[in-house]
Amino acid sequence: MFSCRASVCLIFLSITTVSCQYHQTSQVTCGTNEQYSPCTQICPPTCDSPNPQCRVDCTRPSCNCLPGYVFSSTRQCIPANSCYQQVQPSPRCRFHTECRTGSYCVNGFCGAATGVYTRTIVTSSSSSSSGYRSGYQRQIQGGCTLDVHCEHRKICINGACVYADHSDRFN
Repeated sequence: MFSCRASVCLIFLSITTVSCQYHQTSQVTCGTNEQYSPCTQICPPTCDSPNPQCRVDCTRPSCNCLPGYVFSSTRQCIPANSCYQQVQPSPRCRFHTECRTGSYCVNGFCGAATGVYTRTIVTSSSSSSSGYRSGYQRQIQGGCTLDVHCEHRKICINGACVYADHSDRFN
């Protein structure tokens, strides 16, 4: 519900100013690392833009990230220091081995990857030349051997699919 207050000043000219406020009629529940705010950030902080210069909309309340946190691609507040950090000066790459230790090649750039996830791949061997009996399945421990074995935006590092949290995730 909105309420507006107008003040009119009569001298030789009529000047009208109007200010409106949103009155909350329902309880807003904020998520982890979020706080209630009577205003909505039009450009909330993200890994790509941790300190946006943008206006706020005080006609409706919202939940904003706590100080020191930014929105992730899944609209969850995460510590700003856990965002993908590109290696200076962001060297281009085609393979993980072209990046320095602790960095990985993600979408053509060297950078740090965070949040390790693993998955199990079950394969079927139809050829006895592979060393496995025809018709039997084997389980690959560790989850992956190539980036293509991982879900979108994850890369294969040491047999594990690793989520590469980087700046183009909002595209």
